[in-house]
Amino acid sequence: MKKIGLLLILGGGLGVVFSLGADVVGIGKSGLQALQILGIQAGVFLAVFGWGVFQENRDQSVAQPFSLKPFFAFIGQIPLAVWLWAGFLLVYACLFVPPVFLNKDLRLYYFINYIPDKYPIGVDIKNLTEYAFRWYTAGQSPYLDFSSPYPPFSNFFASALVLFGYPKVFYLVLMINYLAFFGIAVAYFLAVFRTLRMDVAAISFFLGTGLFSYGLLFELERGQLNLLVMFFAILAVVLFYYRPAFRLLAYLLFSMAVQIKIFPVFLVFMFVEDWHAWRASLKRLIGLGLLNVAALFLMGYQEFINFLASISKRFVTPFRWVGNHSIYNFVWNLTHGGAGLVSPEVSNQLNQFAPALRTFLMVYVFACLVLIVVKAYRECATGLNRYLLVASTIAAMLIPSESQDYKLAFLAPVLAIFFATQDFWDDIYPRFWGIAGVLLIAAAYSVIVFPFKYRPEFLQFSSPALFVILTVVTGLALFRKNNYRVTQ
Repeated sequence: MKKIGLLLILGGGLGVVFSLGADVVGIGKSGLQALQILGIQAGVFLAVFGWGVFQENRDQSVAQPFSLKPFFAFIGQIPLAVWLWAGFLLVYACLFVPPVFLNKDLRLYYFINYIPDKYPIGVDIKNLTEYAFRWYTAGQSPYLDFSSPYPPFSNFFASALVLFGYPKVFYLVLMINYLAFFGIAVAYFLAVFRTLRMDVAAISFFLGTGLFSYGLLFELERGQLNLLVMFFAILAVVLFYYRPAFRLLAYLLFSMAVQIKIFPVFLVFMFVEDWHAWRASLKRLIGLGLLNVAALFLMGYQEFINFLASISKRFVTPFRWVGNHSIYNFVWNLTHGGAGLVSPEVSNQLNQFAPALRTFLMVYVFACLVLIVVKAYRECATGLNRYLLVASTIAAMLIPSESQDYKLAFLAPVLAIFFATQDFWDDIYPRFWGIAGVLLIAAAYSVIVFPFKYRPEFLQFSSPALFVILTVVTGLALFRKNNYRVTQ
């Protein structure tokens, strides 16, 4: 250390001498320039710092062997929230500060044109209520123009909203969405707060950043119901595990979520309480399946056929744009331009493999679900599996052929549930892999907090970030300690 101190003093002194003597050797403009002053300041600082290093170790007489163990021990003691915020702030500095403060127009840009908005605001809830109104008053099918992707029950659900009219219905849905955003996490926290210690810092990170996230703003601006249906689905899961007396209500809430929007069906895996009790689980899943199939005939057989035709058309020809984070759309853009990840030449060569690539990515998603289930099966784990909850949620976002970015709104409260308990570190072995995983999840999540148009081209599609989160969560599930109950 004394030698390092001397080298720093020498380096700083040389920096000062070089900066003062630059004019003598003919480097740069004549006279004392700003860069020379900066060099002098840096040289003096380096020399003073070197003197401190030299003095700090002047009495040390016994050489200590070099070891990284103290460093890793210190790293392992840093709280979980620090790693979450580290991943977020890195992306925040790259994707939020430049477009808001460092744009070429020298103006503050925020909210106005921040997300791809439409006029009038709340157009999706406006359309949904209009479909329901036409069917009730004139008997007109909401599926004739193939524009409605919602199951028949959604028209019954929207019947109460028709009474409010536009724009009052948008204001109502806006309030409902904010309540549902917090309700997704609160439903879980209220169920377990007596038995588990909550990690307030981790919870505040996801709910705090989620409040101004691109996905939530997009959801609110369109007047969508994704947050509400996810609240129904998560509440159903919480009731199923923590309030067995209300399991019938849980099945009803889950079925309502599936019948308003289809994608919550992927959370059906959460209704397997014990993977060893496969007969009871199979009966439960078959019962839920029959209930939801029967609900598709609420408007009659003909409207059921019309719904199938509408959803089939949307499945075959989904809306292809950068704000659709489905596997189908990502592969299409990857093989028709490169999606900012490969060159146009490579993209053209990949075009012939597009079906195989789509199949591979879908199989990969289901493989992650299977790995988490196998891990739980081998450990005889029972209760709510937070790893499976996150994986099922991401599957519900990636698998449908049309999955718009406003679905990103419910990812923050689901991740808050995942990191909610203070025993997270105790669940992961070794902790080093847990830290690496937390950083990756925080960074990938933080990327999709910001609108696609302010990200670099290779990050504009949200699909890769979702795959990173899915992969890391699966890896953390596999690194869990054995014989550790998923729910306590």
